[in-house]
Amino acid sequence: MILQRVGPMSTNGRERIVKTPGVCWGHARIRDTRISVKHVIESLRAGATPADLVARMPHVTLEDIDAARQYYHTHQADIDQEIAEGAQLEKTLRQAMPSLLQQKRAARHAGPDTFSPG
Repeated sequence: MILQRVGPMSTNGRERIVKTPGVCWGHARIRDTRISVKHVIESLRAGATPADLVARMPHVTLEDIDAARQYYHTHQADIDQEIAEGAQLEKTLRQAMPSLLQQKRAARHAGPDTFSPG
């Protein structure tokens, strides 16, 4: 396995953000995890706090979250592109494979009204 180390560095000298071909599509991620910088940034934008992320992912530290944020600030265009590509993929997949639950709900609402008025 080829591990490409990318900054920023932690206080103990070990890089916290890495890229590994074949892991998380080669995107920047927190070392020794499959938590991408993209995921951290999307979660923070959605309103999560760094403490929330650590509580949900106990193998991640506040220093890891801070490193992901620092990495984003120096590679913002790349991460924003990953976020946009992910959103487009999600949209494409939703169109190609609609939710079975949504299909059942639509069928239920398309049929005759079985409830009596009042």
